[in-house]
Amino acid sequence: MVIIIKNQGGKKKMKKKTIGIIICTLLTTTILLPTVYSTEEKYTPNQEKTILENLQVKCIFSGVGNNLDKWAKTPTIDLTGISSPRLKIKTMYEILPFGGDEYAYIKVSENGGNSWTELQKINGYTSQWLTMEIELGNVTDKNIIIGFEYTTKTNSNSDGWWIENIIVMGSHEEVYNEDFSDYDLGDPWGEWTVTVQAGFPNAPPDVPIIGGPTNGKPGQDYNFTLITTDPDGDNVYYWIDWGDGTNTGYIGPYLTGEKITKNHTWTKKGTYTIQAKAKDTKEEELNIWRKLTFTVNKNKDKQTNIQQILEKLIEWILSLFPILNKVI
Repeated sequence: MVIIIKNQGGKKKMKKKTIGIIICTLLTTTILLPTVYSTEEKYTPNQEKTILENLQVKCIFSGVGNNLDKWAKTPTIDLTGISSPRLKIKTMYEILPFGGDEYAYIKVSENGGNSWTELQKINGYTSQWLTMEIELGNVTDKNIIIGFEYTTKTNSNSDGWWIENIIVMGSHEEVYNEDFSDYDLGDPWGEWTVTVQAGFPNAPPDVPIIGGPTNGKPGQDYNFTLITTDPDGDNVYYWIDWGDGTNTGYIGPYLTGEKITKNHTWTKKGTYTIQAKAKDTKEEELNIWRKLTFTVNKNKDKQTNIQQILEKLIEWILSLFPILNKVI
């Protein structure tokens, strides 16, 4: 903006100059101050996506769900002339036996995917990224495909399988390397998806151990101990089903590895199945019950009953023959 101040002398000139200075100051303040003093950074969606990708680890993810059989496969890898080939992957996983055994498999095909040979079977969970290395000696001088198969059962609560890097090495050279840096988030890689993972999956507590008696009498209190550990060090809750239609609901939290004691009374004769499971403070639950059978018998101590009968019989005999009292 150009301000023209005419030379008309004296007060008029000074007045116009003052007005011009004020206008320039206002314009400068309006335009520059938000830029100079603003502490709020604005990002476009694309910039936010780029920042997210840079801060986190890009990888492929198997996904989660029931009754899955999802594959991720490399393109064909030529091992002609490659000696001592081996596979290295950087991975983490939480694959747990809900609804039956659940597994992940690393496999290799020498015929374009028509048939597969199992290299590694995976089950359990990791608390951090780890590197797995597998020898591929039997496929030297062949074209191969590496496959990663993730399977689940009904009622699965497994968190899935992540792979950050896939490398096939020879004795002195790298034959194949995929770190997914050229993929966008959400892109498919086979039946898996390219994603980001900064942290590690939270693992549930182990199945609790129950200690205590296995039989007793109705109307009497019995104590039982429970203990479990959480791989992440989280505090834990217990759910105890007493087998008589009553349960504790989730009780706690308790320290991981802390032994606790709970008591219960059964009112009727019978055989009861005590069951216990655990979850952590992040609501991660291993839906597998530990069981203990407890039998309640009204005549638990038959020896005691027989002894009482004999005592009464002896008293009766002694009452009939008072002389025996003196002998005894």
